[in-house]
Amino acid sequence: MPPIERPPRRFWVLIASVALLLVGGGVTFVVVVGLKPIAMEFGWPRSVPSLAFSLQFVGSGLGAKKLPGDGIRMLLAFVLLIAAVKMFLTAFPK
Repeated sequence: MPPIERPPRRFWVLIASVALLLVGGGVTFVVVVGLKPIAMEFGWPRSVPSLAFSLQFVGSGLGAKKLPGDGIRMLLAFVLLIAAVKMFLTAFPK
C-alpha cells in the first residue's frame, strides 16, 4: 500500500490566510449590525455610536500612516483621547 500523499504545507498556510482575511474583513462591520440595538439600549440617537465607529476608522488610518519623530507618542495621545471621549459618552446616557 503506497503512502498517502498530504497536501504541501503552503496549501494550508494559504487556506488559513484566506480564512483570516475573510473573517477579519467581516468583523470590522459587525458594529453596523448592532448599531440600532446599541443606540436603543443607551437611549442615544444612532449618530453617537456611528461617531465612535467613525473615530475608530480615523484612528486606524492615522495608525497606518508612518509618523516621523514622535509619531508613536502623538498616535498614543490620539488613541487615549478617543478612548476618553468614548468613556465620557458611555458614562452619561440620555
